[in-house]
Amino acid sequence: MASASTSQVTLNAEVGSSSSTPSTSSTAPTRPASANPSSKPKTTPWARKLQERQRLAAMKTKEREMKAEVEAIKERRRKKQEKERLGRMAEKMSAKRLERKKKKMGIANKKVAH
Repeated sequence: MASASTSQVTLNAEVGSSSSTPSTSSTAPTRPASANPSSKPKTTPWARKLQERQRLAAMKTKEREMKAEVEAIKERRRKKQEKERLGRMAEKMSAKRLERKKKKMGIANKKVAH
C-alpha cells in the first residue's frame, strides 16, 4: 500500500503543477476564431479574379438585356409610324380613286337643273 500511496502523491504533484499551466503543447496564445467578426475572409488572387469575372459577366448580360429592350421599343415605334404612314397613304389613294371615279362617271361635272 505504501507504494500505491507514493505513486498517487507523485501523480497529484504532477496534476497540481499542470493545472496551473495550460495543457496545450505550444506556449503561444491562441485567439478565438471569431476575434474580428467584421473582417472579410481572406481571398486568393484567383478567387478575386473569378469574382471580378462573374461581376463583369453579370454586368454585360444586364447591359445586353437593356439594349435589347431599347431596341424592341425603337422597333415598335418604327412599325407604328410605318403603319400610320401607310394608313395616310391609303386614305390619300382612296380619295384620289374616288375623285377619278366621280370624274369618270361625270357626277362632279354634271349640272343639275333645279
